[in-house]
Amino acid sequence: MKNDRRSGTRGRWHLLLLLVPFVWQVGAIPWINDITWDGLFLPFPMLWQMIGIVVATASIGAVYRIDRKRARESGELSLDEEENS
Repeated sequence: MKNDRRSGTRGRWHLLLLLVPFVWQVGAIPWINDITWDGLFLPFPMLWQMIGIVVATASIGAVYRIDRKRARESGELSLDEEENS
């Protein structure tokens, strides 16, 4: 029986999470630039960029954790790598 995880045909849906920061920063520009809210003494586009840093970090971290979990389950991690994670 073929291992679908190693073949790369299935189980890579979580890589789509890496598109979230791109859509956050580039895809939403037309809507964000029209907002004139000036809370916290910052223009809204600047606040949007700062929140985008947190969103990007969270999505990259989620992909990393999912990859490590799958590698651990499939036995692809060596003993040294497991101890360091």
